[in-house]
Amino acid sequence: MANTIGRNAPCPCGSGRKYKQCCAKREQTARAEDSVLQRRRDASLDLERRTVDLIFQWLARSGVDPMEGCPIEAEEEDVFILAAPFMAYDFGDGRRSWLGEFLDECGSSLTSAERRWLHAQGRVVVGLWEVLELQPGRSMRVRDRFTGEERVVFERSASRMLTPHAHLVGRVVDWEHEALFCGTWPRAFSPREADQLHDITRQNLARMLRYPKKRTLRPDEMRDPRAASLLLQLAEQASEAFDSAPPPTLQNTDGEPFVLCRDRFGFESLHRETLLAGLVGMDGAERESESGELPARFALTRPGNAQHKDWDNTVIAGVELHRARLDVSTNSVERADSLRRRLEAQFPQLRFAGRSEEVPEPGDMPGGPRLGEVPGEAEQQAMRQVLEGHLRAWPDEPLPALGGQSARQAVKTASGREKVERLLRDMAFNEQRMPEWQRMGVDRLRVALGL
Repeated sequence: MANTIGRNAPCPCGSGRKYKQCCAKREQTARAEDSVLQRRRDASLDLERRTVDLIFQWLARSGVDPMEGCPIEAEEEDVFILAAPFMAYDFGDGRRSWLGEFLDECGSSLTSAERRWLHAQGRVVVGLWEVLELQPGRSMRVRDRFTGEERVVFERSASRMLTPHAHLVGRVVDWEHEALFCGTWPRAFSPREADQLHDITRQNLARMLRYPKKRTLRPDEMRDPRAASLLLQLAEQASEAFDSAPPPTLQNTDGEPFVLCRDRFGFESLHRETLLAGLVGMDGAERESESGELPARFALTRPGNAQHKDWDNTVIAGVELHRARLDVSTNSVERADSLRRRLEAQFPQLRFAGRSEEVPEPGDMPGGPRLGEVPGEAEQQAMRQVLEGHLRAWPDEPLPALGGQSARQAVKTASGREKVERLLRDMAFNEQRMPEWQRMGVDRLRVALGL
């Protein structure tokens, strides 16, 4: 901004002061701090690259392939970024890492910074880290799901891209009064995915290493190369399984496959007032636009709801009447076909001009628009009604994830409460990636359940 705003120009923040007396100094300070942070991160990355290369060269002189025995496929660069430091710093023969042997033999030839860096690597926690808080562009507070260890990690790029409750599998090193990620699995995990990865890892640790199934693990237990290798292997397998899993089948409240349908009808403009009057008088039509406004918008409803017995009605379509065009938006082919027959029978002036259909992508909000699009008021109302109904009914609905119990029943026990917390964490994670008008308010569920 300083390159485009004159120092004596009014500050764009609206304070009324000159730019040089207001935001210019703050922005200059921020740029300077940003430059310092970048130099610090570059220095640590340089130490990592240099020491990994030194250990790999030392292993090669002994006839050891440094990547032989790597628990994950490391051909791709984004995986190698985790695999290389893991093999250099954490892996080894039996319970002892190669790092200890390297320091004993070559430590005296290293610089002071290299020695400090490698000693820090010996205290690394390889874990499943949940993002608790973010300072975008600077840091994030994370907690390991196995040990309960927390760190504020200096991380610039990931802190801009992630959201709270995302999970990372990776190595966290304490270095020079701050924590850094020194190798992470390239894919972040949602809370639900992380729960599954955590549980299967605990089961395997109990079977293979006799670790307890329940208590929080100690950091030294997860530093064992066998435990860390197992976690990386399972993270790789979980990624493949989650990425190849078929998308869920989306349905509307009538149990019909969720397909966004937009039907278009043409008509002679001289028939517009007749059509407008007919829509105003149609059973279940609720006008949403002001009189005289173009297009005239309506929500078409019908009494009750097949899925939610406490609903007074169900919004089945949004209608927009233009000067010589009628657009009808529904969320299933069945509703679209039924409504088309109804409209053509009531309004012979209409000429069907075609239909567009869209099946939401996996992870999209049911009924959500394409990226960058904002639906009309009628469509938003239909979506909000579905969300509000779901919000009211959810605490008392039997849920397979809770063994057929409702959330309200499950929170009465400690184990059930933990399961409900997991569900809500996953819902909150997904909701953060939605536009504001699509969010149903997971915090309201917490209040309703006394959490």
